Amino acid sequence: MKWRAEPIVSIDGKEYGWGRVGAGMRIIINLTKTDGAANGSLLALAISAKAGQVVGEISTELIGIDSNEVSMAMPFTVDLSEGNIQRVIEALAVVKAKLYDSTTTLTPNLIARIDCAPMAKN
Repeated sequence: MKWRAEPIVSIDGKEYGWGRVGAGMRIIINLTKTDGAANGSLLALAISAKAGQVVGEISTELIGIDSNEVSMAMPFTVDLSEGNIQRVIEALAVVKAKLYDSTTTLTPNLIARIDCAPMAKN
């Protein structure tokens, strides 16, 4: 994910705080542990999936990226298996490379609102 902090301001000038604006790939994992503990890294999750300790699904979302190569590399929603986790890691590498490619169109999106101190008045 490539982002920067930007002020969130309404068209009438009301300030709402700060937001992360950018482009990248979001990974969403829905899982159920069947045995043991699941670690937070994708590689550890792949090992747990191979051992049958977790079941579920993994999905990806492109945010603000328009590139044929990236779209073709995306696994979108698939079952949580070692092979599919590997595909997600490979797609992440493609996204990272294409973020800086001149043929990729980036359209920054509001990714998250940042909780922080109030905006300073000029």
